[in-house]
Amino acid sequence: MFYIRGALAEIRLLIYIERTMQTLHLFPSSIIQTRLSRWEYFKEIYSPFADYRFLMKRPDWNCEVKATAGHPAESRIPWDPLLAEVVSIANTYFDQFAPINRIKLRCDEVWLNRYDRKDTQEAHVHIGRENVLAFAYMVSLPKGSGEFIFVDSRNDWWATTIAPKFLQNPPGTSVTPPCEEGTLLIFPANQQHLVTPHQSDEPRITISGNLQICNT
Repeated sequence: MFYIRGALAEIRLLIYIERTMQTLHLFPSSIIQTRLSRWEYFKEIYSPFADYRFLMKRPDWNCEVKATAGHPAESRIPWDPLLAEVVSIANTYFDQFAPINRIKLRCDEVWLNRYDRKDTQEAHVHIGRENVLAFAYMVSLPKGSGEFIFVDSRNDWWATTIAPKFLQNPPGTSVTPPCEEGTLLIFPANQQHLVTPHQSDEPRITISGNLQICNT
């Protein structure tokens, strides 16, 4: 009888645990990913600005990527058509957090990037000034383009343990969102990301920027 009672109690405990246990995913990052319907139009108007006449190597970037940021001719780029769509989409980002008032955003920083063969972008973030969100827009992605990757160093420690030896799917340290020409990614400004080496003789062209809250 004691064995039967113990077994029943164990079964009841397992049922209780199954009903009450949950897995909590701490501190997830919310990312907006979409494809702009006018991507062909944007490719037509922005690709010409990937010419070296509009580009420079940034001294504060640890890579060979050329960008329009800081170039004297940068003011000639017609950003308004793209930014109107980016800001409109980004304005919905904070809806998931039940804002007290409708959040409105502005874009004070935007630039175009050109990746030639073997060019890569080191892991970095866009924090600084009043940036709350950042975005990356894919203008031209020829075959062999470097991949945009989100990284999270919080899980790096798993590789220092023996746990991965016993796991088919250990906690990851990176996510590679599927991208095509016209893909727009909007993410927290402190979300680390990088671009793998570009493997094409045709340039990889993207547009990046930072978004700030303009509510008063």
